[in-house]
Order: sequence, then C-alpha cells, then structure tokens
Amino acid sequence: MEQEGKFTIGCDPEFFLYDRDFEQYMSAIPFVKGTKEKPEPLNSGGFIMRDNVALEFGMPPANSIDEWVESVNLTMRDVERYIPEWLELKVVASGEFSKQQLTDPEAKEIGCDPDFNAWTGKRNIPPIGFAESTFRSCGGHIHVGYVKESGNEFLLDNDGKRYMIQAMDCVHGLWSVLLDNSPESIARRNIYGKAGCYRPTEYGVEYRTLSNFWVKTNKLKELMYRFTADALALASDIAQLNHVIREIGGADKVQGIINTGDVDWIKDSFAMIAQYISPETDYLLVEVLNEQD
Repeated sequence: MEQEGKFTIGCDPEFFLYDRDFEQYMSAIPFVKGTKEKPEPLNSGGFIMRDNVALEFGMPPANSIDEWVESVNLTMRDVERYIPEWLELKVVASGEFSKQQLTDPEAKEIGCDPDFNAWTGKRNIPPIGFAESTFRSCGGHIHVGYVKESGNEFLLDNDGKRYMIQAMDCVHGLWSVLLDNSPESIARRNIYGKAGCYRPTEYGVEYRTLSNFWVKTNKLKELMYRFTADALALASDIAQLNHVIREIGGADKVQGIINTGDVDWIKDSFAMIAQYISPETDYLLVEVLNEQD
C-alpha cells in the first residue's frame, strides 16, 4: 500500500447505550465519567467520554493498517467492559430517545467547537431546534495526521486540509452512500454528516461526514484505512483531484450525491468511481458489499 506509514489515523466514534429489558436507548450521562474537557483514560491507551447522550471513545493514532484495526478493537473491548452488563453498546447511526432520558441540561447541548464545509470554506450552521428534539445521532469521525518527511505536507496547510476532505468525500463519502444506507443513516444524513464536514486540526484533519457504521466489522475498519490512503494519494495531486471532481459532475454534484444518499447514482457509476481507488481497495470493497447483500 503506497501510503501506508505516511500518515496517522485515529477516530472518535459515538454509540448509544441500549437497555435490552426495557427496549430503549439510555442516556450515557449517568454512566460515563469522562467529558470532552476531561476524557477518562482506558487501559488500551484510548479514552472514553460522553457527548450529549452518546458514549464516545478515542484511540491513540495508528501508523499502519494492522495497528489501526487492532487499536479500534482493543478500545472497543475496554468500552464494553466499562459499561454496566445490562446495557448494550449499540452501533446505530441515529435514534429517538424518550423525553425522560433528555432531562439533564447536558442532553440539550451541542458541541461548542465549530465545523466547516470543505467545499465552501464556510462554517456549518448547527441544527435548529436541537434542544427540543428527541432525535440524536452518532458519528464515526476519522482523523488523519501528518507524518514527518512523508511528502504529505499539504495536511498542515489550510487549503491542503480542504483538498484532503474533498478527496475523502470522493472516496469515503461517495462509497458510504452504498455501504451505509440504513433508515437510521438516512435520517442522520438529513441533519448531520453532510458532505465536506470537517474540522482542521494542528496535525491534519477530522473528517466528520461518516456515521459509526464502519466499526461493525474488521473488513469495514480495514476499508476505512484503505480509503484514507487512496484519498491521501488523490489529495496530493490537485490536478487529478480536480479531474475526478469534474468527472463526477462538479462540487455540487459530489455534495448532492452524499447529502441525498443517491444509491442509484453510485450503482450506475460504480466502474467510473472505482478507478480512483486502488485495486486492493476495490477488491475489499466488492467483498464487503457482497457480504452485505
């Protein structure tokens, strides 16, 4: 894999806690001590915290595909040991909570750190009416970091960060339409995880478009790593990135496909957009899609 070892990769996926006996989602606020301001460390080297009513974990940045998959798995095992036995860690993109689970003031707050649209360069506007809504969602954000002398210095440049997110939309974002099209994911996409959603970081970028769907299997985790390597290669060649965007139909088209979850377009254009991922990634993608059928 051409880019392996030339970037770091991390994540901060979110999950709901589910009470199997009462068949309802439970707020993580009473069960998770860690917060955004003071995450609680885990034995794996990762950390756990609550984000609104969801449980969120982070992990040390990985430098290889094997390290990435192992680190995510170790952190998830720590999280599963952390929560009470009678609760289940639910990998779902969105859901409705009872009003009783949303009485804590923290359950009505949206994270204060802004995120941005890499296509427009503008700050994203938080959803209106969040505090009154019973709808909550879970992201599966991916962090990409610069490695010294990797040739990927653009990850430290403001314009380069945007190019990287645009490339991730052309890879992760488009393929996620096919990989992640459950009713819960469609509902999430109507409000959160729009195309190009990101935060610039001191080490690179945080891609915020994806839900948590990719933590379900090792093959999906591996696929996210390979997608990231392919996107990095694409972002390093601006002329090629612009060619891909034009071939898809332009910036507005890329965003529209992701934001509307246009599965038919992805299926009709499968061969065309598969040109921009490596043969190894393509093989794994087809394998994953066949297993989902």
